[in-house]
Amino acid sequence: MATEPQFTRLERVVIGMSKAFIALGAVAALWAFLTLNFFSCCGVDASSYFDPTVSPLGYWPTVTLVWAAMGLFCILGEGIPDAVCAVVRRVRVLANKRWA
Repeated sequence: MATEPQFTRLERVVIGMSKAFIALGAVAALWAFLTLNFFSCCGVDASSYFDPTVSPLGYWPTVTLVWAAMGLFCILGEGIPDAVCAVVRRVRVLANKRWA
């Protein structure tokens, strides 16, 4: 039976920092994906909340929160029509089987 390796305090700190950087990279990639999705589907001219220079929320909250949230809403908005079509299609198939 193999024993667990014993790490020094410095090694544990380095391992913890590397895990933190990996998590930070994942969060940054997710934020970038949501922001790019917002700009690709919604644009920036829809409201003053999307322009950080005139937004009443301020520059950083607009960039970090509003853009990512709107990107998420764009993703959800793209999936909703497809889901509705799939449900309607399934109901039609079930109705045709029932009445046939």
